[in-house]
Amino acid sequence: MKKFFTFLLSIAASVGTGFLSGYLTRGATAIYNAQAIKPPLNPPALVFPIVWAILYTLMGISLALVLTSPKATRDAKFVSTAFFILNLCFCFLWPVWFFIFGLYWFAFVWLLLLLGTAILMTLVFSVTSKWAAILQIPYIVWLLFAGYLNVAVAILN
Repeated sequence: MKKFFTFLLSIAASVGTGFLSGYLTRGATAIYNAQAIKPPLNPPALVFPIVWAILYTLMGISLALVLTSPKATRDAKFVSTAFFILNLCFCFLWPVWFFIFGLYWFAFVWLLLLLGTAILMTLVFSVTSKWAAILQIPYIVWLLFAGYLNVAVAILN
């Protein structure tokens, strides 16, 4: 039962962070979608919340895999949770910089930091759980794609 609640809380924390960020930026996102010049390969607006919901869920599952791993020491759990929270903070703020403030170049630098925290989080997770790290690969790939979109939007707008 404890393992179930660890998964539930980890996923809820991750998805909840993404939901809150999306909720706070929804008006600015709608304006952006209506007015911004978008680059080639830009997916339809509907794709983004679906992809992010999946990625936030995978992040939560990964943390839970680490926290429930028999290999996880107290220190490993602490460090993994710290990187998870740091990554969520960077992830939470990127849409604020990009959509609300329209700081496209600053948002790109922030995205590079976000990517760095995602990679570090994945490496920390890999020490305790191979699967926790593997589940972060789609997230890292998406962040690379988001970097392309971010730079292209900065150039076009």
